[in-house]
Amino acid sequence: MNFNKCDNKTSVRPEVLILASRYDISCDYVISKLHKSKIDYFRINREDLTSFSISLDPVKPKLDIAANGTKVTISLSDLNSIWYRRPVFIRETNLQNFSPQQLFERMQWMEFTRGFMVFGDCKWMNHPVATYRAENKIVQLNAANKIGFRIPKTIITNAINSISENYADYRMLVIKGLDTVHIKKADSDIFGYTTIVNKNEFEDSVISTAPIIVQEFLEQKLDLRVTVVSDELFCAAVKNFGKFVYGDWRLHKDTVTFEDFSLPTSVKKHCIELTKSLGLNFGAIDLALQDNEYYFLEINPTGEWGWLVDKVGFPIDESIFRFLTC
Repeated sequence: MNFNKCDNKTSVRPEVLILASRYDISCDYVISKLHKSKIDYFRINREDLTSFSISLDPVKPKLDIAANGTKVTISLSDLNSIWYRRPVFIRETNLQNFSPQQLFERMQWMEFTRGFMVFGDCKWMNHPVATYRAENKIVQLNAANKIGFRIPKTIITNAINSISENYADYRMLVIKGLDTVHIKKADSDIFGYTTIVNKNEFEDSVISTAPIIVQEFLEQKLDLRVTVVSDELFCAAVKNFGKFVYGDWRLHKDTVTFEDFSLPTSVKKHCIELTKSLGLNFGAIDLALQDNEYYFLEINPTGEWGWLVDKVGFPIDESIFRFLTC
């Protein structure tokens, strides 16, 4: 929990409400600017919800929070913006470790924070409805195609014969999970990354149990990370030892570098238009450049960007600050 403690206030009526996580470093960049500007804000970390005394009037609407001796009142008359940075409990990956009571509590908090949509007349980054819709990769690819982006040949399937028929002339393919794959097993975390496979390696018994995304393999492509904040755009090229990254660049975090990259005007327009068409004011877009063609891969409505401030010098934090406060 954070709020602006200027003048030792015991009552705060924030202009900016932030839903985040205690460990969200990117959020801290913007918090620092809000604090220095003496703009009243209130940050709710999902890990700290039960430490507050909270009451919500759904009709006015008005949210009252008692925290550490300070009363926080959030109402449409004062609130300028909501930064839905970390949607609460959007994914549950280890439910077997929770008791029935804990599961009940988490479901209730999830619905409660979704209920902040009653403050719909203020600015959102991003509105929950838009976030949930835009996180669906099928919806993303369809929207990007309508905007005019080039899309790698794609099917979503659990049928081996569909892969054989659609990719008869392809040898290597890319497979992805429909949702972010993050599974807890014992004391370890299992992540699923984009994987390059030989078409002949597919086994019907393996893929028939759940659908997967299958795409053509773009070889010798340059990975691009585009961050869109309202009408502003920042693009970084991702390289490994100065060369193209083979496969998922997240598997090479210790060796990849990021460089400022200038996109053609038409591609910039597509990125901003796609973000807006999905109802988003923020989007982290992954593109691939191959043979002078730009391919859309995916968009993340709550994507990370903090490292781009440090490594490339992009003022993304300043752009988000301006959006939330102007």
